[in-house]
Amino acid sequence: MVGYPVAVLAFTAGQPITVVGASTDGGFGIVAAAKSDIKSIADLKGKRVAVQPASTVETLFRIRLKEAGLAQADVQMVRLLFQDMPGALARGDVDAFVGVEPGPSIAISNGAGRIIDLPYKTPAGGLNLVLVSHPALIEKDPDTVSAFLRTHRRAVELAKANPATYVDAAVARLGIARPLAELAIKNIDVQWRITEEWLSRARFFNETMVEVKQIKQPPDIAKFVNTVLNGAIAKEK
Repeated sequence: MVGYPVAVLAFTAGQPITVVGASTDGGFGIVAAAKSDIKSIADLKGKRVAVQPASTVETLFRIRLKEAGLAQADVQMVRLLFQDMPGALARGDVDAFVGVEPGPSIAISNGAGRIIDLPYKTPAGGLNLVLVSHPALIEKDPDTVSAFLRTHRRAVELAKANPATYVDAAVARLGIARPLAELAIKNIDVQWRITEEWLSRARFFNETMVEVKQIKQPPDIAKFVNTVLNGAIAKEK
């Protein structure tokens, strides 16, 4: 399971990687210091903003900057890992951060930050994590890949039907405090299917990565994304 742009970067660099399933969508949040006067993307001009390079939300942030009439040079980008962002904001090292859950929820819970933007309004929607496989495994042992996708589908459907199960797992396995997990889950959308809508979002994301010069040309999505196995799982009851 990797971020969609990581998969794109690997594929366009010639790495043996194929997307076989959708996974968690959303989980994004652009967070500003709670005591600041930053209320929108436009207010980030000249501010220090923490961003994790090559992340899905970085690409979406670049789209949102353009929509707000700002260039990347208008913002002081600070390279940070997601897990370091809430602490940096609380200390005043940055004025805002472009994060993923539970980072935004941590900043809200400790009073250090507030969300100024959830970047889901672009044609990319909440496209975020994907499931990938080695193309040789898909060719030689499709049953194993299908078994994995089938298990993932069951897990996603259970989480959608009973979100408390997802929260329980986060608390038990990741050590996240329950109130924090319950807040974060509201900003997360678990997925498993590769639909036509999903493919449309992926194509837009690919073109955007070219536009912001993260890649030179979009991947051939027919070669990059295997829809056959995922489609077969979708037909199962």
